[in-house]
Amino acid sequence: GELAGLISVRDEDLKKAIDNLDALAINLIDATNEIHKDGFGLNLSTDIEFFKQNYITPYANGDYDFNNDGTPDGTAIFRVSGTQTINLDTVIGSSGYLNFGPSYYGGNDVIIYYNSNDTVKDVIDRINKSDANVVAYINHKNQVTFKARIPLDNRFPMFVIRHIEDSGNFLVGITGLLVNSGPEGAFDYRGTNQILKFNVPSNNFSFTPEKHPSAWIDINEKIVFNPDLIAAAGGYDYNGDGNIDKANGLADNRNALLIAELRHKQIMIEHQSTLQDFFKAMVGEIGTKSETAKINFEKNQNVVQSLENLREKISGVNIDEELTKMLMYQHGYNASARLITTIDRMIETLIRMGA
Repeated sequence: GELAGLISVRDEDLKKAIDNLDALAINLIDATNEIHKDGFGLNLSTDIEFFKQNYITPYANGDYDFNNDGTPDGTAIFRVSGTQTINLDTVIGSSGYLNFGPSYYGGNDVIIYYNSNDTVKDVIDRINKSDANVVAYINHKNQVTFKARIPLDNRFPMFVIRHIEDSGNFLVGITGLLVNSGPEGAFDYRGTNQILKFNVPSNNFSFTPEKHPSAWIDINEKIVFNPDLIAAAGGYDYNGDGNIDKANGLADNRNALLIAELRHKQIMIEHQSTLQDFFKAMVGEIGTKSETAKINFEKNQNVVQSLENLREKISGVNIDEELTKMLMYQHGYNASARLITTIDRMIETLIRMGA
């Protein structure tokens, strides 16, 4: 019925549209801030976010109280990047498997195997084609990066990397992401201080955002009041700690160009490679559902109208048809009356002639 349809739209179609809008917002925020924090403004300021970032965790290590009992019981990380510079065509040279945990409560772990002949691109493609709760790509510093996806099971938290484990050397030595391999070196969001499982500097992290980032996305107030903080210039790691800490100099705009390229950069939003691809897919899906609903509504209207016409034909009263029949019966009655009168006169005449 109509009520069931409205509930279905609210719980399925509307929720999915909002989730997609939130995914677009947080990926735009995070991708822009990741580059902007590595750049330098006119006053040589750095490590400044372009968009304001509202994290669900108040702690510097990402600890978070998932069960709302007042005590942190997990770690809320949205994105993490390795430290090693790497190319997509780099041959791994070792074998093993990646474990990203289950996509559904009580389900099997999502396992991605790799061997010594695989390239980095081969492994990334397998991850992005799987049901893992992360997507993988190479960031602007040529580092392997993992980001959380919208969970396939609503019982899991939004935009939280849940599990990353490597049985071999891909995430430990080749990409420089994890400290150790195996189950003991795995990151799992259900424990505190899990940030220590990663072998990366602070700028290679991004924590899980507050609920519905599409509702609070905004430019950083510091930049609004002081445009000199816009980090258009690029820089490099002078101290060797993995963080960009030295500006390239005057007349440098490499950071601004990197941000401008984000529209077409493969930063993987869900299973779409670019921001533009994801936006087109999101709008196209809504348009397709709207058009399908319109067509189905018109079809159902035609069916209802046909059934109503059939019902009227069988049991209904057609005034014009009934009036026509009444006139026909009236003329028939008049004709019969004249015929009887004529026959009566003929019989009377014959009787008189015989007399």
